[in-house]
Amino acid sequence: MSQKVLQEDKNTENDLSCFLPNWRQDGINPLVMVKGYSELLLDNGIGNLNNSQIEVMQKIFDLSKEAINSWHKFTDYFYLNSSDREPISPAEINPIQFKLLREKIIDPALTTLQKIGEYSDALLKEKFGILTNEQREALDIIHRYCVLATQRWDQPINYFKRYAVNNTIGKE
Repeated sequence: MSQKVLQEDKNTENDLSCFLPNWRQDGINPLVMVKGYSELLLDNGIGNLNNSQIEVMQKIFDLSKEAINSWHKFTDYFYLNSSDREPISPAEINPIQFKLLREKIIDPALTTLQKIGEYSDALLKEKFGILTNEQREALDIIHRYCVLATQRWDQPINYFKRYAVNNTIGKE
């Protein structure tokens, strides 16, 4: 590798270690929005839902809590596996560790977010009953933040693919 590429890799590793706290916040914020708006709809804060809508909203609410827990597990991994108070660098994760993170945390979280998206889409299409404009707006927010939360997982995944495992993940 050229000296320039090695220096860019080193700079990115340092930058991303500094950005780990930002990952932590950027990933959790859309999930909290999904949970909050689903709770608002469940509590009839913007109109009553029918029983079918309540059942689906309860699933969205429960799945949002599950997704929040997954995000915490993922970001906590870097702190809990550190020997000092500083988080381990994502670049220190080897391919086996990354594979375990994918299998145990990342992929299940992405599946959870996909389910939230499917449920919110079905509600928006009024497959379970008519919505008020306010309910539709709240569900649209849930749907958009679910998409945003899914995108937030891409940043660390792409980082691992490029830097942390020496371009070995995804080429198998």
